[in-house]
Amino acid sequence: MTMTLSSLARGAIAAGLLAVAACSTPQQSQTYPELTYGHNGVINLDVARIEFTNAYQPPLRPPNVEHTAPANPSVVMERWVRDRLRATGVTGEARVVLRDAKIIETRLAVQGGLRGAFTTEQGYRYDANIEVEIQLRDAGNVQRGFAKAQASRSRTVAEDATLAQKEKVLFDLVEATMTEINTEFEKQIRQYLGRYVR
Repeated sequence: MTMTLSSLARGAIAAGLLAVAACSTPQQSQTYPELTYGHNGVINLDVARIEFTNAYQPPLRPPNVEHTAPANPSVVMERWVRDRLRATGVTGEARVVLRDAKIIETRLAVQGGLRGAFTTEQGYRYDANIEVEIQLRDAGNVQRGFAKAQASRSRTVAEDATLAQKEKVLFDLVEATMTEINTEFEKQIRQYLGRYVR
């Protein structure tokens, strides 16, 4: 059985189209759970209201990548405030101010040459930093108490990491940093704002 040139051409075109289709298929983005903190218990504060202010302005460009993370640090911090703090007083307010919530991506140097071709090295480092404070103010807007928490964590990924692998690293990084914030903030609140905790 012989195959004509046109049949060969059609076969090559079909194969090429399949290859293009395979390459253009978007990577499936993984679904991640929402980070919540209600299971840690509620801290009742002797104030009439609690206000969250995000004072951090993300650049939305490299090297900052917090806006691409599956769990945005600013959003997660606001959720922490909703889950963990309760206003149980009749006057005054607690102002929770987010000062920093960044994640910086740094490209790491990898080994070149023949040896580098046969080894997979860590190609990217992600550094997260979250800094937040609580200001307790009375009815006259005079500050009566202050507590602050700060946490930094880092993670690396391989030079050939996929988008999904990078997203998983970013999610784990935010989760770990917020776990540290949760522990530190609870300690700071009870140490410096203990008289206002019910």
